[in-house]
Amino acid sequence: MLKYILGRVALLVPVLLGVSVITFLLIRLIPGDAVLIALGADGRSTPEQVAALRTSYGLDQPLPVQYARWLARAVQGDLGQSLRSGRTIRQELALRLPVTAEL
Repeated sequence: MLKYILGRVALLVPVLLGVSVITFLLIRLIPGDAVLIALGADGRSTPEQVAALRTSYGLDQPLPVQYARWLARAVQGDLGQSLRSGRTIRQELALRLPVTAEL
């Protein structure tokens, strides 16, 4: 029984890694540009502002580098910051977790 459990736990790592790769790539395939959305849809942003925000988000890096940085932060519990509210995702989840658990 212990051998079976250890085998299942060992399979958990590649499965979670695969799910994280698929999730990361699907997020990158969503139409639209997160930088332009963050700056506003009014079209008043300058190319310099777009480039600066793209650099601050790390979107000027190749996809493998973006994924490695994202995975390293996610493993440490840093899920980023909400574009809508400006709070951390951890704070957003903490606000919504009680209602979700109740459901």
